[in-house]
Amino acid sequence: MIAIEPMMTQAARFARVALLALLCQTGWAGAASAQDLDLKLEYRTVTVGFDGVTRTTEYVERFTRRADRVWTEKVMPAVVAGIQTGQAAAPGASHQHLDLGRAARSVERLPDGRVIFTMVNVADRLIVDIGQPDYSTVGFDGSWGQNYFLIAPSALRQMQRVGAGPSSDTVRYERSTSAGTTRVVWDESLKIPLEVVSVSKDGRTRQSMISRVVPSSALLPWAGLERFDRRSLADFSD
Repeated sequence: MIAIEPMMTQAARFARVALLALLCQTGWAGAASAQDLDLKLEYRTVTVGFDGVTRTTEYVERFTRRADRVWTEKVMPAVVAGIQTGQAAAPGASHQHLDLGRAARSVERLPDGRVIFTMVNVADRLIVDIGQPDYSTVGFDGSWGQNYFLIAPSALRQMQRVGAGPSSDTVRYERSTSAGTTRVVWDESLKIPLEVVSVSKDGRTRQSMISRVVPSSALLPWAGLERFDRRSLADFSD
């Protein structure tokens, strides 16, 4: 059998979902399109443990947005970029591994509004279909709007507009709940958050995401996927 290899840490696995948890909205019923966009997303989580130790988690993703598809892929640091942890089994092992922590995430919106979610291991030329019952297993929220805009525009209407942002066409939003406070710098032109900062109520955890526009590649990241093998997540269970 093939087993799923654990992601780097539990925090890294769900960091993106947890960061925007205060903003998630259910019942997304469609959204207007925005311009095509390529971003570098920088994530950082700082937590002060009850043991007095401050722990920091950081990672970077490349985000590609087109009219009907969003692709997000982790940028690997040079020290681990050449290390393969995917399908190849260790010597003497009786099963293979799938490292979803390295897999790219592809979210497609069909003409009827349905969302198709897959995870792609580019190095192993493998596409893994993720059904709705498995969304929580891989940290996917199921929302097209949340993934296309990084924050669904409808969620901004639940936040307080607190003033202009640092540059033209940007606005600051804020929302406080029993869990903590989230602050957003939203770009009205790009329809994307330039910065999201979430601080827990007790102040022990601070999560942030910064997005930076990068040049578009001539070759879209999903080009050539029709030549990849295709499996379901169930194929990688013990």
